[in-house]
Amino acid sequence: LCPPSVLEVCSHRGWYSQFTELRGYKAVALDAHEGCVAQLYRAAKEKNLPILPLVLRFASHSPTYGRYSQRLAPTQRLRCDMILALELVYQLVFEQYLNFEQITEELFAFSNRWALVEFIPSEDQQVRKWRSEHYTWYTLENFIAALGRKFQSVKTYPSFPDSRLLLLCEK
Repeated sequence: LCPPSVLEVCSHRGWYSQFTELRGYKAVALDAHEGCVAQLYRAAKEKNLPILPLVLRFASHSPTYGRYSQRLAPTQRLRCDMILALELVYQLVFEQYLNFEQITEELFAFSNRWALVEFIPSEDQQVRKWRSEHYTWYTLENFIAALGRKFQSVKTYPSFPDSRLLLLCEK
């Protein structure tokens, strides 16, 4: 797709941001953990990559505020052509208690054109520990339906391990 700018959410060490910058595209990396962002900053500086690494919790950021909107919301300041949300959805559901509609709103708001999202099913060992009757709605079908209400198209691609899927959403 060659997006001119990429926003990597829950970036950890920022591998995808580094990959993006090495290919000549702009990258912004968000993570809630200061240690991960500091490590990415050092790696980017060492490799002379102009990545913008930021400490920010993806779905709990500040809205626009101020009399003349001097402080724009992150969804306005950091919006990129593509958002990468890998290993993120289950964390937002089980740790931040968001539903698929809320997650989709955030993905849509940060993206100019595409969102590449990884879905990890409840059978996966990463997610299995949170399975309960309270989360019966956590299914691929429900997530695709929520994405489809905002994005014009949603295509699925295999990921690794086999139970996981990548969802490419386009506005």
